[in-house]
Amino acid sequence: MEIGDGGRSSPAIPGHATALEVHGISKTFVKGQPVLDSLDLRVGAGEIHGLLGQNGSGKSTFVKILSGYHSPDHGGRLFVAGEEVHFPMTPRKRRESGLSFVQQDLGLLDELSIQDNVRVGRYTRGIFRNVRVNVDRVATIELLADFGLEYDPSTPVGKLSAAEKVILGIARAVDQVNDSDTGVIVLDEPTAALGREGVRRIFTALHVAAKKGLGVLFISHRIDEIFDLTDRITVLRDGRVVGRVQTSEALQDDLVEMIVGDRISTLYPSRDTALGNKPPRVQVTDLVFETLSGVTFEGYPGEILGLTGLQGSGFADVPIALSASPDLVKGKLSIDGNSLDLAAAGIAERSKIGLAVVPADRKESGAAQELRVRENVSLPRISDFFRKGMLRYHYESIDTQAVLEEFLVVPLNGEALMSSLSGGNQQKSVLAKWVKTSPLVLVLAEPTQGVDIGARHDIFRLLRSLADQGMTLLIASNEYEDLANLCDRVLVFVNGEVKTELVGDDLKEELILRSSYG
Repeated sequence: MEIGDGGRSSPAIPGHATALEVHGISKTFVKGQPVLDSLDLRVGAGEIHGLLGQNGSGKSTFVKILSGYHSPDHGGRLFVAGEEVHFPMTPRKRRESGLSFVQQDLGLLDELSIQDNVRVGRYTRGIFRNVRVNVDRVATIELLADFGLEYDPSTPVGKLSAAEKVILGIARAVDQVNDSDTGVIVLDEPTAALGREGVRRIFTALHVAAKKGLGVLFISHRIDEIFDLTDRITVLRDGRVVGRVQTSEALQDDLVEMIVGDRISTLYPSRDTALGNKPPRVQVTDLVFETLSGVTFEGYPGEILGLTGLQGSGFADVPIALSASPDLVKGKLSIDGNSLDLAAAGIAERSKIGLAVVPADRKESGAAQELRVRENVSLPRISDFFRKGMLRYHYESIDTQAVLEEFLVVPLNGEALMSSLSGGNQQKSVLAKWVKTSPLVLVLAEPTQGVDIGARHDIFRLLRSLADQGMTLLIASNEYEDLANLCDRVLVFVNGEVKTELVGDDLKEELILRSSYG
């Protein structure tokens, strides 16, 4: 293992040609503050290489340089299959060099066919420039077969599952570099919104790509995925390489220390909640919505209650149902004895009895990216800052600064745009926004999705602190390890119903997994 090896480039795996090689890649946006500092990296042909680092470590800047969105500072060099690629990088130059990308936003158009999504911009043409549809159809069928997608090429992409769309994105990336000697596929958090079965299928697709001789650079916040998938790992912190290691020799504690710059004694806070004979704080009765078929459960004061299962099992629909329009949902909600008919009461009435819901999609549903952090955080309590009919920005700013400090949001700048914050700090800001409304029951959907290890550590402690103060938290998540270590109870959903309740000594990751499969 090499730790803190500065500018030394990592050796290629023995027996592997070099697919991607970068030397001295730096990027500075503000004078004197490099975002990326003399990065050296090698990815072998047929290798799956993991890139780890906190939000703000330089990973995204590196991907944007590879894709041509940014050019590096003077002196950086990039080689693909041994051939130097010069900057600035145009889309055509990137494609011809053998670089292809699978971003979180896959760039697939649901209304177009699989074939058109795969072949667009690269249609096979005849001597009269006409598109040879049948030739492209055969090529698409062969490509889909390679990646285990059993669809007719004319099928609209909108009919595919979330995992199948990611697999199609990988297949398209492979197809785009098929003409190069040694192509490279770069994947930026492709599994962020997927359940375990979807992740397994993605890994299978990536192994297919690697067996074709392609280099794969896989970026993820999930250390367990990096361990399960990759051959080697590079860790970035503050724009510099701080460690390289063969995956088979890596230890999780060492990787965490490299990522955050300090050894975290334990990722999860201590759990000593005693529910005793307290009456329930929240009761959800006969909840009907999408996949949910009359679900009933309850949560107690000071309890963190986990909701989980396989993708499509129904657990992920609970937060959506509790914040859905009355005409879309049926059932009853009771908080501290105040009961509502969900089919008749809107979200404002649910909030009045003590409910707050933090959605999974913080970028679209949880926060207004184009507004300032201050405006996002204070929005549900904006009336508190009016004096004599006028909004007093001074009071709002002071309050926001205190809230950001309390919830460990970096930077401590309420005037920054929400879009400028890292994923973890956006999540802490969204969490702060709703916690400060003083709900009795806080419902969170995938609270650590796309969040780095340091921010997860902070969020878990914030959640446990809220429970210790008496709040009831419902966490809908497919992160089984997190649920097993953070929650006081876990309800496992199967086919739209609660099938298993795990508590005490049964709160183990493997038992949650077994229960999820019924």
